Amino acid sequence: MWDDEGDDNVSPDLAILLRVPRPPRGEKLRHCPEIVVEVMSGDEADRQRDIVDKRDLYLRRGALEYWIVDLSAHRLFRLVRVNNAWREEGLGPSDRLSTPLLARWEGVILSDLLE
Repeated sequence: MWDDEGDDNVSPDLAILLRVPRPPRGEKLRHCPEIVVEVMSGDEADRQRDIVDKRDLYLRRGALEYWIVDLSAHRLFRLVRVNNAWREEGLGPSDRLSTPLLARWEGVILSDLLE
C-alpha cells in the first residue's frame, strides 16, 4: 500500500479515503486511509496477521477506523481510534454498521452487507 518496503507494505482489501489524496492510477498510497477494511482469510496465519499485525500497523500509521470482516462467523469488528489506541466494537448479523466519519451514510445492516 505505501511506498515503504518491508512489513509496512500491505494492501488492504478496501481503503476509504476521506481527506487523504487519491494517488495517480498505478501508484501506491503515500498516506494511510482514514478507514481500512480487511476481510479475514481462511488461513490461520493470515487471520492472525489481520487481527494482530495489521491492527497495530494501521493504528501506528494513523487510520481512524479499522474494520475486520469475518465472513465465516458473519461478524465485523469495528475498531475506532481513541487517542492512540483502538476501541473495539463487535457487530453481529442484525447490527447496523455506520460511522460518524461518513455523516450522510445511514449505514447498513450487517447481514445485508455479508450476503
